[in-house]
Amino acid sequence: MKIKSALVMTMLCVYLTLSLTACNTLEKNLHSSTDIIEQEDKTNGVLSQEDSIKTQIAIFAEETMQAYTATHTATGTFTPSPTATEQPTQTPTESPSSTNPIPQNTATHVPTKPPANEARYKGLSFIIPGGLTYSWTAEEKQQSADPGGPQSKHYLFNLNISQSNQHLRKAQIYVFPLQDYVEKNYWQYHIDELDTYRTTGDFSNLSSYDILPFPRLFNGSQAFRSKMKVIEFQNGSGFRFLTSYDEDYVPMSTNSLIYAFVGVTHDKNYLVAGVIPFTGSPLPQTTDYPNDYDSIILRYDEHIEEGVRLLNVSEDPAFNPSLEWIDSLFRSLNLTKQ
Repeated sequence: MKIKSALVMTMLCVYLTLSLTACNTLEKNLHSSTDIIEQEDKTNGVLSQEDSIKTQIAIFAEETMQAYTATHTATGTFTPSPTATEQPTQTPTESPSSTNPIPQNTATHVPTKPPANEARYKGLSFIIPGGLTYSWTAEEKQQSADPGGPQSKHYLFNLNISQSNQHLRKAQIYVFPLQDYVEKNYWQYHIDELDTYRTTGDFSNLSSYDILPFPRLFNGSQAFRSKMKVIEFQNGSGFRFLTSYDEDYVPMSTNSLIYAFVGVTHDKNYLVAGVIPFTGSPLPQTTDYPNDYDSIILRYDEHIEEGVRLLNVSEDPAFNPSLEWIDSLFRSLNLTKQ
């Protein structure tokens, strides 16, 4: 009986010991599981917060971009600013050397414009443009030494070209006291005609042979007229035309072609006339007489018509001096009575 009781007690002790050991093991496992769960919760909490921040940043950036685009749509295309690792592209510049500047090359060299030359004599003045290489002299004359020239008081400007010239005429500008010239040369009708042309600018009723009013400066008569144009000067107006003064049936050539200008001051104190010879034009430089002189007489009208047509269609730079330069000279006239 005692033996049986001792055996039961022994078995009970073993069972209790095993139970306690299992409980301890279970407790350890529970604590370990709890630690793992808590660690995972902490980790998950950190990751969730980081993802949240990234998400908020992305949303903010998108909203900022949308707002900028909406604001700048009317003015241009949005260009994002460079980041810290992306430097903006700059166009390199080169500072010119202060001691040895390098001139820029151009496609066409433009020569320096020659200075203008002012002619002034007893209240009469004009400017010779830089494109005309004339020197000048002036004098007062009671009458011309040439019987074919003006036989009344006048002021004469001689324009001297710097190069040799084979032209039949000289470059000259005559200024006449108007009333004296009209009375001594019976020019009242011509003054009225001149006033009509210079105020209307209408030359449409003229043929190539009609004579325009022009003071008698030398022998010969107008052979033709072309390139008529009204010119306004500082205190008056007139007109210019191209012609030649010949005493016979002369073939048209550059050596006889002249630019003629005639005008009147607004106060009717002065009549002005100018002659500028050409050294170059669309016409032949010289024209020899044909062996059969009668042939040029028979077709002279046709010859003049062809020459006038050629002059009228030619541009200003086709002449030497250029019509533009000569026009500029006469536009600068200022004729004041002293």
